[in-house]
Amino acid sequence: MLVFLLKRIAMVPPMLFAVSVVAFLCLELVPGDAAQMAAGQLQDPETIAQIREKWGLDEDTSPVERYGMFLNNLLIQRDARNFYTGEYITEELFERFTATAELALAAMLIAALIGVNLGIAAGRRPGSGTSAASLALAYGGISVPIFWLAILSVGVFAVWLQVVPASGRLDASLLADFDPITGFYLLDGLLKADMRILGSALHHLILPAAVLATIPTAIVVRLTRASMIEELQKDYVRTARSKGLREDRVVRGHALKNAAIPILTATGAQFGYLLTGAVLTETVFAWPGLGSYVVEAAKGQNGMALMGGILLLGTIVVFVNLLVDVLYAVLDPRVRAGQHSRREGGTA
Repeated sequence: MLVFLLKRIAMVPPMLFAVSVVAFLCLELVPGDAAQMAAGQLQDPETIAQIREKWGLDEDTSPVERYGMFLNNLLIQRDARNFYTGEYITEELFERFTATAELALAAMLIAALIGVNLGIAAGRRPGSGTSAASLALAYGGISVPIFWLAILSVGVFAVWLQVVPASGRLDASLLADFDPITGFYLLDGLLKADMRILGSALHHLILPAAVLATIPTAIVVRLTRASMIEELQKDYVRTARSKGLREDRVVRGHALKNAAIPILTATGAQFGYLLTGAVLTETVFAWPGLGSYVVEAAKGQNGMALMGGILLLGTIVVFVNLLVDVLYAVLDPRVRAGQHSRREGGTA
């Protein structure tokens, strides 16, 4: 297990380096004068000169030196400012990350609860109407474009029925005096024991989370169904049934444990997708997360903010994948055994 873990951890630095290079290239490829765009059209030449010096935007500075200066300003000094807003980029990214993480966690919870239970029901009776309906839901969830579903949901639930807000994370009346503790508004409402904050945050969260959960729900349903069908046909399940165990205990207490390994892997991968791929959902619902931040930076040709956003998104993907690999090895001893067997075979 230790060797497996060390191998996975050793892969992280080169992957992070690759992510930082891609982020830097995105900045280099932004057309126009980066210093002028960062300062804004109304800034004086002195301000533009200061930006050039700080970020190495002079013609005499090599790309390698400029790459080092960008990483130093963003990660070490952490004093890189978004000149459009006047705020530090690291602070903006943290605020946007908590918004995206809260949305992704809510969507993943919905996907896990609905997907696993529907998949179990479909796997227990493969030829039943429940199984057919679950598969139809899964294929529909994957096929429907997320932006179309988001726009339709806003039109029906926010505009027509008016049961949920169309945008934002909190009511405007509460947001003005709200001082977040963690950046996770549901948790902040609990910590502050403020039911108004908690209720408003949940009210704003439920619709975008449900829309964002459609694709991972469909994937979890299909995978759970297939895994349960396979596990329920194995000898240990027949043995458990022959001992007189209740069917629910056989399914959830025995078969589901073994079927959970691929489900967990897919769930972890989908969570990484939700953290980094919620651009369309955040844009439609005006959700102030990382996805919308990167879109705004790209639209405004704000190269510094764009690089910071891409760097953070790439880092999230790397560490989520590392966590999934580690959990997979912990739950499935065959992974560790396979590593051990290959090592012994190579030695022989």
